[in-house]
Amino acid sequence: MDIFAEASCSRDFRNQNFTYNDLFNLLRGNGSLNPQSKHSREFLFKKLCEKYDGKNWMLEYSNKINAGLNSYTMVLSRKWIQCNRNIHIFNKNNSAWLKTIFNLPVNNVCTKYNDKNQTGRPSKEFLECSERTKRQKVLPIILRRN
Repeated sequence: MDIFAEASCSRDFRNQNFTYNDLFNLLRGNGSLNPQSKHSREFLFKKLCEKYDGKNWMLEYSNKINAGLNSYTMVLSRKWIQCNRNIHIFNKNNSAWLKTIFNLPVNNVCTKYNDKNQTGRPSKEFLECSERTKRQKVLPIILRRN
């Protein structure tokens, strides 16, 4: 069964960002609603990984997403308890908050060092070098051939 079909909204989740309401409905569809539980946060993280191809996320980025989910579930839990766990009152009192889009943090992926990312003074092409530099560059090649 496709979990994206379980949410009450009719739009296609693969092409849209999750709203707080979408995440709330996913949690409700998962079983008893306890947003602060570790199981609930892991469930939401798994759904975000499925949607946004989380297999390639670095550990630091995953930790940022988990922190965002933790913040969301803390607020959700507080609002849910304030409404005495009544879905109608919850939707009525928090309709604007539920429309908020859950934004993933910016993924600043550090590129690994390679020859193109060398630091220091840029090197010239061989033809642009002086005669002395050309001799210095050619000398190791001549010594290897002998």
